[in-house]
Amino acid sequence: MALRIGSLELDSRLLFAPIAGGSTPAYRRIARRYGAGLVVSELVSARGIVRQGIGRNYRYLAMAPDEHPVALQLFGSEPADFAGAIRILLDDPGMAQFDAIDLNLGCPVPKVVRSGAGAALLLDPPRAEAIARAAAGALAGTGKPLTAKLRIGFEAGGEQGLEVARRLADGGVQALTVHGRTREQYYSGTADRAAIGRIVSALAKSHPHVVMIANGDVDSAASAADMYRQTGAPALMIGRAALGRPWIFRDFTETVALDERIAVMREHAEGTVRLLGEEQGCRELRAELQPYLRGFTGASRLRRQTTTLTTLSDVEALLAALAATEQPDQQPETVPRR
Repeated sequence: MALRIGSLELDSRLLFAPIAGGSTPAYRRIARRYGAGLVVSELVSARGIVRQGIGRNYRYLAMAPDEHPVALQLFGSEPADFAGAIRILLDDPGMAQFDAIDLNLGCPVPKVVRSGAGAALLLDPPRAEAIARAAAGALAGTGKPLTAKLRIGFEAGGEQGLEVARRLADGGVQALTVHGRTREQYYSGTADRAAIGRIVSALAKSHPHVVMIANGDVDSAASAADMYRQTGAPALMIGRAALGRPWIFRDFTETVALDERIAVMREHAEGTVRLLGEEQGCRELRAELQPYLRGFTGASRLRRQTTTLTTLSDVEALLAALAATEQPDQQPETVPRR
């Protein structure tokens, strides 16, 4: 079933989350092909774009024709930086092809939080609203929607996300993704679906036009169905569970035919090298290819092999080693698409 965010129509209610080092241009294309309704870039500094331009940030912002719809995620703490960054993107013929801008209010990394950005904005609702208003103003007249991703709260037991969600909606955000953990949790523990549900319910009453998206611990058909049921959100965003497993957007299958997995890994590697060059690309593939190896016999040995990748020939050697292993026999599950 399609999902509409402003003027943007998505063909699936399962979306791919922004992940630093994960939602790379090469992998976004793959996730989109497997059925992700929307893909979102890694977080990019709004101030970095304003001060350094697109060139220094191109590796994060690069988009391919076959990955649309794609949102570019910006982070920062100053409203003017967001407005300036969006205008710079819109002025560039290539960058202006983005389909939405996403605001990051959930990153828990200390360096980001200390700068007043990411999850720190949960503690400053007026600033969060000002950022949304500045970004929405820069997008005015383009038809491109503004979205945002936030956490349920900052510290244990905190639920600042509710007030911030309302402020963001007041500021012009048209879709909100709520991750069911606090900043203090990082990625530990379990996502609080009841807390997500409280935000979804409250926004349905105060801002019914805002599309609510639930995020956290969705890694199977059963967990997806449970997230829909407990939160009432009409759409889900999948993050870490999708790394090395893009077919999760198709059928939540834990394993696919080995030749298909190898072909996807090769596509991922070649796309990364085209963007970054062989030396830098292979260095980053050392981490990016590891999630594909989960569940295989000899996975530890294969992961060690990734740590020495320096050329595409090394990648081919890894794929040859993978072809000689066995993968677990698991049955596919059907995605509840609502």
